[in-house]
Amino acid sequence: MIRFFFVASLFLLIFGCNSSFYTVTASLETDAVQSADDAADDPAIFVHPSNPDLHAMIGTDKQRGLVVFDTKGKIKHDYPFGSINNVDLRQNFPFNGSNITLVGGSNRSNNTIVLYSYQAETFELEPIPCDTIRSLTDEVYGFCFAASSNAIYAFVVGKNGVVEQWGITEQNNRLHAELVRSIDIGEQCEGMVADDELGFLYVAEETKGIWKLPIDPTNKTIVPELIADLKTNRALKADLEGLAIYYAPQGNGYLIASSQGNYSYAVFERSVPHTYLGSFKVKAGVVDGSEETDGLDVTHLPFGAACPNGCLVVQDGKNKDSNNQLENQNFKFIAWEQIAKVFQPNLLGSKPVEK
Repeated sequence: MIRFFFVASLFLLIFGCNSSFYTVTASLETDAVQSADDAADDPAIFVHPSNPDLHAMIGTDKQRGLVVFDTKGKIKHDYPFGSINNVDLRQNFPFNGSNITLVGGSNRSNNTIVLYSYQAETFELEPIPCDTIRSLTDEVYGFCFAASSNAIYAFVVGKNGVVEQWGITEQNNRLHAELVRSIDIGEQCEGMVADDELGFLYVAEETKGIWKLPIDPTNKTIVPELIADLKTNRALKADLEGLAIYYAPQGNGYLIASSQGNYSYAVFERSVPHTYLGSFKVKAGVVDGSEETDGLDVTHLPFGAACPNGCLVVQDGKNKDSNNQLENQNFKFIAWEQIAKVFQPNLLGSKPVEK
């Protein structure tokens, strides 16, 4: 009996203690993107500070450009900006005497980082005066913004696993970018997310795990740390793809990762030691489920009538109609409260936010 307990305990230690999956359903889905085949990829959520009717989600159609959706999933605008693979945004970015919402992405058409200004009142994206930011990586892939010590950075990773960190500043009413750091993670990476509050960047190496490193490029004391390893967590299956941060007070919250190989989403504690809490899948309900997810994003704030207590947005690699026939890809919106309630114990955000 003692020997069996020891072997079982060792098995759990090596391979992870939770291989089962919670299940949820999507609250709604977006319109399909215009391009066929592998096209939709990465979402970025915009929460308007005062008018919920102006909340939006900006998604990539990586064969065409960027698409702006409202909280009902309807396309407001579609922009043929090029093969933009990943997208991110930062609100309240100071530019030319005012604060704007800065939107950026990795453009595989010309191996550049592209920047736009988002106009919330009209759901429109506008080009912004900017230097050409041409990446030195072998092929731009993942992208995210990060903020640290009153500076803003654009991170891009190539298919060769090299992460570039670009400092973004305003000079003479134009945005200027300077390469401040390059980090060789290893093999192919895509998903990235920055925890601005705690000062860390997370990078998903598709066949290995999730890396953590400081946002501050002058911080030489912390080397990249592998906080989630496919070899020791059997709930994760390559490829690891999108990453997102669910913010909660006092450094609490969650790091969420798309485990594309088994159509699931893994949840880790945002705080050290980043304990793995479990995984969930999105099954068919009022709309079809989601499979082979690339990018995702999450907010703890109210996001439309379907997601009054926060929302997770995931790309659906196998979007199906009511007759189970494949359509062009789209994005699914899952109410965060539904996710939080199925976990045992419940995750933060399982109860409605008090008004």
